[in-house]
Amino acid sequence: FRRLWLAGFCANIARWMDLLVLGWVALKLTGSPFMVGVAAFSRVAPMMILGPVVGIIAERAHRGHLLIASQSLGIVASAALTTIFATGHGSFGRLVSLQVVLGVVWAVDFTVRRSVVYTLVGPARLASAISLDTVSMQLAKMLGPLAGGVLLAWTGAPGSYGLVALLYAMSLVFLMRLQGAVSAPTRVTESMARGLAECLRRARAGEADEILGLDG
Repeated sequence: FRRLWLAGFCANIARWMDLLVLGWVALKLTGSPFMVGVAAFSRVAPMMILGPVVGIIAERAHRGHLLIASQSLGIVASAALTTIFATGHGSFGRLVSLQVVLGVVWAVDFTVRRSVVYTLVGPARLASAISLDTVSMQLAKMLGPLAGGVLLAWTGAPGSYGLVALLYAMSLVFLMRLQGAVSAPTRVTESMARGLAECLRRARAGEADEILGLDG
């Protein structure tokens, strides 16, 4: 769990740092507050679209592999942003396209990592583990924008996205050392559509706390 927490902490710093840099870069490229909103939407849209589905996929795929794939994709996208802005080829279209990729990284990591928490600590310690994970997110919300602002002032977009790539790489290192502790895929016989429908039914019925073992 310590390794998973550290991996999540690095990824969350990268995520919040990227959100700050995204707004500044989009405004600099377009001069339009509306286009800043469009860029921000491109970053969060994958979570809205993929969030409900990724949990169903995590039941059928190796969750450790999903986490490693997401962090690897984050490294590639951040390195690409570093390169295009360092070489003077940065454009709003390229920025938005790569931000969609980083949004997919966010959707996969955020969802799958919580199912891995349950695997590592079990139901008895789940509430404490989720609390600690929330602490890491709040710390990242402070440290990420701070680091992003400092690097924007000193190095501009290339240095900022370079650090984002480094943070994803650090997260990947922690996750690779965690592979042996993450369970293999669960054998699921029902279809993905039926599984998603059942999750939505339980959520509407107020069973989420019971499922997570947090009731009472």
